Amino acid sequence: MLVAHAALLIAAAAMADVKGEFTLFRNRAMVRLGEISFAFYLLHFIVLAYGRKVLGRDLYSTPVASGLVVLLLAVSMLTSWALYALVERPITRRWGASRRDKRNAAVGI
Repeated sequence: MLVAHAALLIAAAAMADVKGEFTLFRNRAMVRLGEISFAFYLLHFIVLAYGRKVLGRDLYSTPVASGLVVLLLAVSMLTSWALYALVERPITRRWGASRRDKRNAAVGI
């Protein structure tokens, strides 16, 4: 049932975006998170696994464990941003086709 609600939310947000209406997903922070999301996908497990290796298998109290999770999340976000800014964006600029090039190719210019 939750999947159906999520699908309806995604569809409603997409329709509002197409119409140019305000959505929570259109602000600068959400756009930046979307840009680094693939890098986050690639790196988060590595950061968590390495953090587990560094911290060992000790048990921590709930506040300390919560702080460590937030710290590892911040490290994952920072490394994801670095991967996006220093690798993905330069490669896309160098070898990716611009929207103008795609439009001109479609028109036959």
